[in-house]
Amino acid sequence: MFTKIKKIDNYAVFNNFDWNATVRDKGNNVAEFKDINIIYGRNYSGKTTLSRIFRSLEKGKLNEKYPNATFEFEHTGTDRMCYLDVANCSYDIRVYNRDYISENLKLLIDEDGTIQPFAILGESNVGIEKEIAEKEKKLGSETEETGLKFELKNKADAYAKKKSEKESAESALDGKLRTKANQSIKTNPIYNDVNYTITKIKADIEKIVRNKIKLLDEEEVESKKKLLKEESKDNIQSIPKYNASFSSLYQKAEQLISKEIKPTKSIQELLSDHLLQEWVRDGIEHHKMKRTTCAFCGAVLPEDIWDKLDAHFSKESEILRENLKSLVEAINTEKESAEKITTISEEQLYSSYQAKLKYQNKTLRKEIKIYLDILDSLIADLAHKIKNIFQTKTIVQLIDNSSTINDCLDEINKLISEHNEKS
Repeated sequence: MFTKIKKIDNYAVFNNFDWNATVRDKGNNVAEFKDINIIYGRNYSGKTTLSRIFRSLEKGKLNEKYPNATFEFEHTGTDRMCYLDVANCSYDIRVYNRDYISENLKLLIDEDGTIQPFAILGESNVGIEKEIAEKEKKLGSETEETGLKFELKNKADAYAKKKSEKESAESALDGKLRTKANQSIKTNPIYNDVNYTITKIKADIEKIVRNKIKLLDEEEVESKKKLLKEESKDNIQSIPKYNASFSSLYQKAEQLISKEIKPTKSIQELLSDHLLQEWVRDGIEHHKMKRTTCAFCGAVLPEDIWDKLDAHFSKESEILRENLKSLVEAINTEKESAEKITTISEEQLYSSYQAKLKYQNKTLRKEIKIYLDILDSLIADLAHKIKNIFQTKTIVQLIDNSSTINDCLDEINKLISEHNEKS
């Protein structure tokens, strides 16, 4: 608290005022401020000036009429406070004097003036009143449909409407969920839950959303239904591996097709036209040792005709031809064997394995088709050699895919093994 106004100088009636030299009690001791202090004196003795010193502390600035004035306070806590410290005064001070009346109670001075309302004694009421007016304008009025109050009313009405819509939607949704739970699920033998309720369906929906469970497509739904109805199935025998003969067949074909032979005495016209050559060969079967005239034109056959043809169609060429034909038959037998490769149907396995089996069966059929096409290509090369027995030819390079066929069969056998273990 303040204890003294130690020094005052150049402030109205106060010049070189020294508290310690002037203010004494009855015992001539230096007096100090108490909790309550009364200062009285004649007019113009300095009472208002003292109040202005304190008002400087209240307002945080010096009085403009006395720019050269100085003063010092003593108070508990520090030794003194000079006029330069008024902006940093930490005391809560309120002053009611002539200056306060001039600023706030103008009606007492000027008939045209007004009294500015104030709530806290000594506050800067003009500024407060202005701030209050601005805030009241900002708040506005519901009846006048202005400001924050009207905006709040609109938002409250909109909220109440949305809340009502939400409650109606929730009620409608609950009705649909209750119907779904009681009629579509509870009574459905697929789910087999006679105690299914709206509480359970809400829990299921929450689980679906939380775990991001995807909707099943129609094929998956049917698969799950089959799984529910599934009963124990019989064991299935493994499918034997396919013992392909392609490697040996290809090797033989390569040897026969590349083999070069020449007639003992060739007939150039036949060598140049393989169709004519084949036509003559067929004619030998129908004429030799059977006719003396041509069955086609009726002409008499020359006596040396058979010697010439025997010289052209040598025994070596005929053996090669027969070997080529035998190999074609062997390849056709291989084709029949490949076409008979067996697998199992999807229905024989449990539903959880059917999709995998479907894929493997499809892959197997594709590989078998490739294998048959390879064999057909080999037959085509052999057929060309048969028709052009005296020509040499390089066989087409073919890739054997029979191991891939067995890979498919291995995968199918794995499914069969899993099926049997499940049974």
